[in-house]
Amino acid sequence: MRWGGGLTEFGQYQRKFDAAARLEEFTIRDESQAQATRTDTAPEHRTRRDLIDPTLEALGWDLSGFSDTMIQEARLRGGKTTLYADYLGVDARDASPAVLVEAKPSDVPPPTPLGGWPRGSLGPSREVDLVRSAIAYLENPSADAPVNKTWVGWLEKLREYVGLINARNKLPLKAAVITSGQWWIVFDNPDQTLFGGKGDIQFFEFAGLREEPFFHAMAKRGFLPRPSAAIEVSQLSSFCSPMEVRWVGVGNRVSTANDAWPQFERPRQRVGPAVVLRLHDDTCIRVIDAADDVLPYEFDQFPGHQQLVGQQTAALLARVNAWLGSSAAPADLADFAGKFANEEREMEWRPRGSDRAVILTLGQPNHYLRPDPTYSDCTRHNAANSARADDGLTVIVYNPSNEPPIYFPSGHPFHCSSRSVAQAKRDRCLIGYFEHAVCCQMCAYRKVCWSADEISRLPCNTGPIPQE
Repeated sequence: MRWGGGLTEFGQYQRKFDAAARLEEFTIRDESQAQATRTDTAPEHRTRRDLIDPTLEALGWDLSGFSDTMIQEARLRGGKTTLYADYLGVDARDASPAVLVEAKPSDVPPPTPLGGWPRGSLGPSREVDLVRSAIAYLENPSADAPVNKTWVGWLEKLREYVGLINARNKLPLKAAVITSGQWWIVFDNPDQTLFGGKGDIQFFEFAGLREEPFFHAMAKRGFLPRPSAAIEVSQLSSFCSPMEVRWVGVGNRVSTANDAWPQFERPRQRVGPAVVLRLHDDTCIRVIDAADDVLPYEFDQFPGHQQLVGQQTAALLARVNAWLGSSAAPADLADFAGKFANEEREMEWRPRGSDRAVILTLGQPNHYLRPDPTYSDCTRHNAANSARADDGLTVIVYNPSNEPPIYFPSGHPFHCSSRSVAQAKRDRCLIGYFEHAVCCQMCAYRKVCWSADEISRLPCNTGPIPQE
């Protein structure tokens, strides 16, 4: 089920739906009278005008023809085949198809098995099970059809529509619908539900159209794609609602310029605030603003830099909380729900002009670098100490560079000179693509990348990590 929005949006939908039903005087109780008095247009057109159009508009879809978020009589082409879909909901930003809606006359009953329903069969699951049986029949028509030929033809035509749309688009349809206005059958992921019978199928009768499950299944907001890049607070309402948010954390936007500071001839990094929202569907939205600060090279300047980034982070979080209508504090990264894969901890390293930029999800810390050194007894942190140990495990870097990406050279509090640590963290370091030799004890991810046992065996603790 898609997440169509929060309580506010749902309440707005109910009011619009109720107003449309009262305006048309078109309810279950008086349908027979309405059908008898309306003879000006074809039954299917009346259904669309009096029932389906108002419902779709209440769900947020625009049928005006100006923005075309729900295109009517959409032409579908495939080879020599041209079909016309009653409704095709699209994402107006790139016109990518999202949902297909096929209308049937309002007096058509929902699917019924040949011979009628057996005694005792109740509830919407019986219609869903019957539709699944009909789809199985289309896959293997050797057995008898469980429904009449009309319904077999409708499902077959719907499959043809879905096939044409998916063949011409990179992303498959999110849903396909057959409806009489009095009942709605929603096929989530129709490339699966209509071809093989896997996936969710939902059946809604007229009385259930006011309820939250139908709203979340068909509201326009639920079909909008999540942003593929970071967004600003003002854009949040275009992609999600406050009720969708299940986890709030902060992080950093880090960019590294390929040029150098003219006065120092070293790489330039900028660090700015980010707020990360994890939603109920386990996707993430990253929120940023224009604020950032140049990462200083001198360690004694770092506290002032971190304080500024902290202030920027607090200001951004306050703006997000104002949108959320809450005062949420950043949550711990350990509570970050969902599969904890690299792509969920940060955006991919992406070029931005001459810069390379990344967004890090940190949870509670407002900076990916820690201000408090905890390596005082480490025999490998400092290159000189490591060299005196004469063990050949020293990483000596004299100048910062972009290739390899090392911002802090040997001798700096943020630089680790242990070659064994560098080898061990090669495939696990979350910031290695822009900072190759940072000291793990000075990094906010140290407890994410290493287990407690591994941390205890770092050279800054009881002994070196075994070489790979």
